[in-house]
Amino acid sequence: MELWKKDGYLHTYDVVQSTRVALDAESRKDHKYMSSTRKMFATLPSSRVSELGRQSFGRLFGFGIQEARQKAGLSIEDAADLSGMEVTSWMAIEDGHVPQDINQLRAMAEALEVSFDKMAFWALVCQHAWES
Repeated sequence: MELWKKDGYLHTYDVVQSTRVALDAESRKDHKYMSSTRKMFATLPSSRVSELGRQSFGRLFGFGIQEARQKAGLSIEDAADLSGMEVTSWMAIEDGHVPQDINQLRAMAEALEVSFDKMAFWALVCQHAWES
């Protein structure tokens, strides 16, 4: 066994060599457990993916509306009243329903004191929330 000291550490040639051999022997084993034709995670059906997409874009729109309403200092009831909507309709929008009616979008923009262009842009970006 050969010993030497380097950088404050004691090294032995035999131990390092035998460890290398042990690791090499292990790495040469058949690794069938590492590769498999069986999928570890099932893919989501396309209908579920599109549903998740609709929900995500709907929540994005709703979050933007909620932020604009809070920035304007309005309660849900006040915003709904100013836009001529039912409170439940406004709540549905903040929960992820993206309206397609241009008049409703215009009324919401006026209630929130944001430009109609901005409101239409939000709706256009989140149009994937609309069911096809």
